[in-house]
Amino acid sequence: MRKFLIKLGIRLSIMAVICGAYGWIKWSPDYYASIPFGTSYGKLEWIHNKLKSNAVKDGSVIFLGSSICMNSVNDSLLGEWDSTDLKYHNLGLPHTCYAIVHEVLEDIVEVRGIQPKKVYLCLKSDAIAINIHKMYPLAADASDILESVGQGNVLAGQTYFKRIAWNNNFFTRSFKLKTLDSTYISASNYGFRYHLPIDSLESEKNYKRQSVISTPNFDAIEKVNNGESPNWKLQLLLFHLDWLENVHFQKECVRNSIALLERLGIEYDIILYPNLVLHRQQRVQVMLDYYYRTFPEIKANGHEIIYFDGDYLGNAKYWVDMNHLNKDGAELLTKELFEKIK
Repeated sequence: MRKFLIKLGIRLSIMAVICGAYGWIKWSPDYYASIPFGTSYGKLEWIHNKLKSNAVKDGSVIFLGSSICMNSVNDSLLGEWDSTDLKYHNLGLPHTCYAIVHEVLEDIVEVRGIQPKKVYLCLKSDAIAINIHKMYPLAADASDILESVGQGNVLAGQTYFKRIAWNNNFFTRSFKLKTLDSTYISASNYGFRYHLPIDSLESEKNYKRQSVISTPNFDAIEKVNNGESPNWKLQLLLFHLDWLENVHFQKECVRNSIALLERLGIEYDIILYPNLVLHRQQRVQVMLDYYYRTFPEIKANGHEIIYFDGDYLGNAKYWVDMNHLNKDGAELLTKELFEKIK
């Protein structure tokens, strides 16, 4: 038994070393970008191809964020309304994760050396996101993942194993049947992806369901903003979010993006995206205070957070859910944004 356990330990150690080393393999960027093609994450390949073709040039205006950015900022309309030659690019990605947004930003300004005229970093309206983007290990290599451990990424191990799986997929992909969804395949030159309208009554039902969750969230944030000491239940919740749901790491990624832009001297601003519950309950100032408190470097660096206050934001007919505007709502938001930034 002793010899068996020793041999088993040696074999497991060898396997661990091989697997660990396997994660450090770097295939071509084209390979990693092609993996989500034809899925809801296909925008990642679209961004890669746009950058590779030099379509995003020095002096462009870039929007980075999650699906609320991708589905709200109509970059084609911004270009149409701007009488100058300024180019606007919506590089928002589906689903929320500031870690993958930072990887895209690094690719743009450090790896490719593109100097945007301005970068807009987009933040959720109901606090920092949790967990990590499923496609993060495509954008982040082994060294990035290892570095993320020191920044509090509690899902680094899971991410690393996913990176190993994607590396292994290089050899096994020809044996797999990949189902492509044509609705996610875009040949457009613009990054804006719109949502079709839904019935207003359905939006109202969504509002009632979501407000049950959002209202206590906004209440708790407002109490902390006002200097009230959180009770033990809220402290446990905040600890759970930061260290079990990965919110701490997401905050660090926002700070990393701000620090990177500051170091390179690239102009940037922050955008607080709207939310139906946020606007109906008039909690915009609550979330502005939350973000200024969470990221004091925003004001310290001389920046403000851009927010929206149009009456349309309280009207359910412009929404498909609490966070995503439909095509008509996106046009109104883009117009309001253009007036604020032009």
